[in-house]
Amino acid sequence: VHSTALFRVQHAGAGQFWGRFNDVNGNVTYTPDKQEHFSFDIDIDLESVDSGNEKLDQHLKSPDFFNAKEFEKMTFKSTEVERLGQNVWDVTGDLTLNGVTKKVIAVVRFTGTAELMGRRAGFEAEFDIKRSDFEHNYGIEKGVLGDRTRVVVGIEAVKAKDS
Repeated sequence: VHSTALFRVQHAGAGQFWGRFNDVNGNVTYTPDKQEHFSFDIDIDLESVDSGNEKLDQHLKSPDFFNAKEFEKMTFKSTEVERLGQNVWDVTGDLTLNGVTKKVIAVVRFTGTAELMGRRAGFEAEFDIKRSDFEHNYGIEKGVLGDRTRVVVGIEAVKAKDS
């Protein structure tokens, strides 16, 4: 409920168009006192894309963009972690989108922890992808849309019952 993913892409060579995904799930392994005990895996339901405009949402779900009927999810599975500081990591992982898997590096930041309604911890990940690497070419050739997309994922993780 308290997790989301945002994306932005340049539109018409001028402004940044922002959208979001409302259905984000994931698993985070985090042990504060163990330097390398960290993993970050997320699943984003592409049907949950939300631009604030229903007609645009339908286009974003189409094969021109996310092709949500054929490829239901965008996933990131961490494969390597480098701790950059007390609360920040470079996380290399396999990003799968549109049936294509590529290595990307996400900067993941710890945003806090609390003992409210169970033990919870917050994390924010940010990474850039080249749309054409994932066969998302709509609008690139004519310059209507940029080839680079930034993705920002906010996760509020709840401690697993068996941990």
